[in-house]
Amino acid sequence: MASDKNKPPFYLVDTTSEFYRPAVRRYAICASVAVWAGLEIYAWQPFWMVIAVALAAYCVYTLIIAYKPPQQVAASPAVTTDDSDGGGDGDASD
Repeated sequence: MASDKNKPPFYLVDTTSEFYRPAVRRYAICASVAVWAGLEIYAWQPFWMVIAVALAAYCVYTLIIAYKPPQQVAASPAVTTDDSDGGGDGDASD
């Protein structure tokens, strides 16, 4: 059985996406869901209130508290092949 120590946690939101890198976007998403939850509380709609409050709490945890920016992919050097015979296409019939 494989070890789950290095396995990233399961999130409904793909936090490795570059879209979530700017903090303004993450805070705007959390604020909009919190406003939705506030409207449901104000209108006293118990079913949607529970859903909206749970989503707001999940957004705050995922996008603000536990958010880790994705690692920048380092540019790898170009792969060069060593063509020591100088022949080009590798044909021996030249």
